[in-house]
Amino acid sequence: MNRLSLRLWCGAPFVLAYFLALFLFVPWEPFHKEISSIDVLSVDAAFIIALPELFKSGAQYGPDVVFTYGPWGILATAVVPQDLHTVVLLLRAAFALIAAHIAATLIVRNAASRSTQTVLAAGLLVLSAFWIAGLDQAFWLFPTFFVGIVGIVRRDPRETGSGVALVVLAVMASSWIGLIKFNFFVLGLCVQIILLCLDLAARRLPLLFAIWVATTAAAWVAAGQRLANLPSWVLACMDLSGGYADAMAKGFFTPYPPLVVAVLAGALLGFVATAFSIAARLQNRSAAVAVSAVCVLAAGVAWQHAIGGNQMEQAVGEVLVAVWFLVAMATWRTGGAAHLWWPAAALPLVTVGLFALLIGVWSSFSIMAELKNGLGRKVTAAVSAIDGRLFSGPDPWDALMAGIRRNIPVDVDVQGTADIYPQHTAVVIADPRLRYAPRPAYLSLNAHTARLVERNADHLRDDPPQVVLFQILNPSRAVDNRHPATADGLSWPELLTRYGIVNATDEFLVLGRLEHAISHRFVPLPTRRIRWGEDIRLDAGPKLLWARLHIAPSPIGRIVKAVYKAPHAFLEETLANGGKREYQIVPALGEAGFLLSPLVADTPSFARLMQATVASPVNPANVVTSLRIRTEPGTDWFWSPEVGLDLFELSVDGAGRSLPDRLATGILLADLRANVESCLFPPSIETDPELAKSVSILHAPCAARLPVPPQARGMTLSYGLRCAPLGGASDGAELTVSGLGPSGDLVFSQRHVLDPANRPADCSEQALRLVWPGREVRDVRIAFSPGPHGDPSYDHTYVSSVAFTMDGP
Repeated sequence: MNRLSLRLWCGAPFVLAYFLALFLFVPWEPFHKEISSIDVLSVDAAFIIALPELFKSGAQYGPDVVFTYGPWGILATAVVPQDLHTVVLLLRAAFALIAAHIAATLIVRNAASRSTQTVLAAGLLVLSAFWIAGLDQAFWLFPTFFVGIVGIVRRDPRETGSGVALVVLAVMASSWIGLIKFNFFVLGLCVQIILLCLDLAARRLPLLFAIWVATTAAAWVAAGQRLANLPSWVLACMDLSGGYADAMAKGFFTPYPPLVVAVLAGALLGFVATAFSIAARLQNRSAAVAVSAVCVLAAGVAWQHAIGGNQMEQAVGEVLVAVWFLVAMATWRTGGAAHLWWPAAALPLVTVGLFALLIGVWSSFSIMAELKNGLGRKVTAAVSAIDGRLFSGPDPWDALMAGIRRNIPVDVDVQGTADIYPQHTAVVIADPRLRYAPRPAYLSLNAHTARLVERNADHLRDDPPQVVLFQILNPSRAVDNRHPATADGLSWPELLTRYGIVNATDEFLVLGRLEHAISHRFVPLPTRRIRWGEDIRLDAGPKLLWARLHIAPSPIGRIVKAVYKAPHAFLEETLANGGKREYQIVPALGEAGFLLSPLVADTPSFARLMQATVASPVNPANVVTSLRIRTEPGTDWFWSPEVGLDLFELSVDGAGRSLPDRLATGILLADLRANVESCLFPPSIETDPELAKSVSILHAPCAARLPVPPQARGMTLSYGLRCAPLGGASDGAELTVSGLGPSGDLVFSQRHVLDPANRPADCSEQALRLVWPGREVRDVRIAFSPGPHGDPSYDHTYVSSVAFTMDGP
């Protein structure tokens, strides 16, 4: 075989590796994502859609944005606008080619025998299957592990040519990738610190560390960031990451039971033992220590990723990459840890077996199904490329935005800078009238430390957007049943006093910034120390009660938390109407402060706080009369015996603000349903097809009360009788409206009879206007009685709207 033929033969595996990498690991295929409803717009979708907008707007990470995905986070997703697609493809292609060249070099040129080449190639195929199936975190760590394991051992000051160039390229890729996600940055930084120490100990110039620093700075600036903000982003992400396990954990042994946790710990210990075993065979002691340190670091990151982040599958994929590099290092022709196999080979085999057990038995992730889907998308993209249709057609991003506007409309007249609470960023981004101006922790779910909650509140004080879309998630959308008032809870007083409600959609309150903020203050009340499980009576009454909970682990709990995570803490509240609610309390959010009473568990209840002209700002039924704090069964030992409870009255100055009619009616109809005294059937709010609006069904006989705002001097009531909703005939019904004074005394009473048998018009909606007779009215009692024959089966009486008449013009 002549020299040219030999070069072609040796180069063929590299060409094949390049082709496969470009085909498999670059998102050529256009994304197709349809947001059919707000329920589809998950937290993941919220931050993925926000990343391109933040990149294009030049939002500064650190001062303006705090998130574990960095300014180059757009590289980790294919959901980008067409004007960013080229940048994403080029950089993804560059990283894929570097990874392919690293893998081909280690397999073809460095492996000691055909058998080891076969083992490494098979291992690489398994890793590629993981990446294609969606477990692609490890793909991004490929250059970092190469530098941290292979690069440390193979460093030779006399080495020149392609070997040095490959290490330099890997360092540059590792530094750029570090700005995709913070854990990539941390691992890359730690590897470079280890290399720096080795260079300083050997009295060498730290060239690789210098290259890493310079490339990181260049990548940061290339993303439109000011270099001075890089330390700020790092420090903010450290704070965010420090509270991640507490905030995102599903429970002490959820989602992974003790057996799975034990197997995971055993697998990671096996991985570390593998690293020590292989490193012990290295001739260079410093390199052996450095490789061991990198692998311990990788195991620690994977443990936190699995236990704190509930992403065991991604963690397994990350460690398997490190195992692959360890095996590659141990099977080099020269310079490696010679004679890996037997007995040393047993350790990586056992380790990989345990990881396979975790993925195959105890994971809900179906790698074969996801691999099939991933390969299917790649084949479709290849066929489209051959047909010339790959980049033709409309921009998928524009189609995504149009679908959001169509299915989650903000059908009100708004414009200007805008933010959205707690998480549905895409609704603002998709609206061309609004300019996305997010708070630092732009998803309330991720504002899970006291510092981040404070920063978000400061944002409303210092640079508030003109428009805020606000909602409280219903329980089906909330994460881990967190207390609703702890989602950016410290921002609630700022929203209450710096914004007014200008309109409402089906999902959101539309808040407009006030010209002058209303003042508010926290009036301290006696501090309490309470024990776990102890019932504490509260005297909240009609005032707004603010709380700070100081939940701290015991000394043993601190140790367990450092290596594992904390059990959930729960706040059980008893309401004035006798109902009970229980929510998770993230300790850091409880300490930051939140509105304890009244319980504001839905969006209309928040709107009630912002006014005093439609209804009482505090619904008496939602006043919290007692509370109890508990933890998961059997985990009391984790916490200090007592919890500190600081109480304050949140006092808001100024007159109440009015609400849009649609929202006001909804609040009062909900009040009627919540304040029922007695009903034959449970009351409900339904959409009446004939009236084309919501009504409160108070099936006769039924009675309910409404608290009256202090300024009210009368009311208008719309009501009616569904004459034949189920095919039967009603013999009529009677409405009695009574006004009750401060002591419950009767101020007035009016009676109106609905008689559809003799007056067909009584089947239509009726209106009643009342004016108070010069005396104070605290409550209005609305009571429906059945028809004279005593058979109420078809007496479907309802109230369709209530409006109070206020003093003034």
